[in-house]
Amino acid sequence: MDFYRKTTLGLFDSSQKSFIIPVYQRAYSWEKEQWETFLNDLTEQIEGQNNYFFGNILLETLKKDTKYEIIDGQQRITTLTIFIRAILNVLANRKNDILFEEFDFQTKESIYLKNGGNIKLRPVEYDRACFDAVIIDNKNNFESNTLSQDRIKKSKKFFENELNKFSTEKVLRVLEKIETTDLTVIELEGKKDSALMFELENNRGKDLTNMEKIKSYFMYQMYVYSEPEVVESNIENVSNIFKLIYLIINDFKKLNEDSVLIYHNNAYIKGYNYRTLEDVKEVFKKSNDKIDWIKGYITELHTSFSNMKKFENSKIIML
Repeated sequence: MDFYRKTTLGLFDSSQKSFIIPVYQRAYSWEKEQWETFLNDLTEQIEGQNNYFFGNILLETLKKDTKYEIIDGQQRITTLTIFIRAILNVLANRKNDILFEEFDFQTKESIYLKNGGNIKLRPVEYDRACFDAVIIDNKNNFESNTLSQDRIKKSKKFFENELNKFSTEKVLRVLEKIETTDLTVIELEGKKDSALMFELENNRGKDLTNMEKIKSYFMYQMYVYSEPEVVESNIENVSNIFKLIYLIINDFKKLNEDSVLIYHNNAYIKGYNYRTLEDVKEVFKKSNDKIDWIKGYITELHTSFSNMKKFENSKIIML
């Protein structure tokens, strides 16, 4: 496990480095409220001349100094990448400004977006075509098929519209602030270290959804109760099931994931009135075979989401 302090520029500035959002993570979920907060924080920092801290980024090393999975921080890194694209687009329309004498667009794109054939950020698989078209290749005519793809497109447009209200000098100051922003990078080796650290991070009050909390809790419990030779495979089993669940959630049109989770918990644990995730944990702690309990719970959780998705589709067809 390695801890180090980086700037945003330092994190991205390697021709071969790339970051992957694994398929068991949530797709892009930030919306206007979060985009506004992100931009307001930046503009306040440049006015106050203070150092800006972007938080912790938790990475699993796939290939040292080259390829990493983002275990925690995917929403921030995705927003940051979209924001850089928006800045470059706004500045590209002001190339005649005298301030651009030493500005190198190609270098900035190679650092943050794509260097040769190496795309710096790879979102969850089902959103990559959209992300590549809209952010990497800078197209505007991609037909979105999911809510997360729609958010990617809207985010880019939102930042372009807001940045166009700034003077060129202020846009450049915002870019400089982004590049010099501090963040703490934690590099982990393997799924078991990732599960342990993510659960510790959650216990420090991070604002996660109930689905993310229960996923990280079960991954950590697999770490605690599994025999050493099967720790990695058991944690991977949890992540694979949640990959399928998140695929379904991302395709919801009207259903709310918390509502489905409540339905599942009330149905799965018979005679049980679900109130909070602590209630689920209490039932789990009383189980005799904790590994089998987790596997049974998450398998049935996937079934519940699948059935509710079928129900939603049938209602849409009927309408």
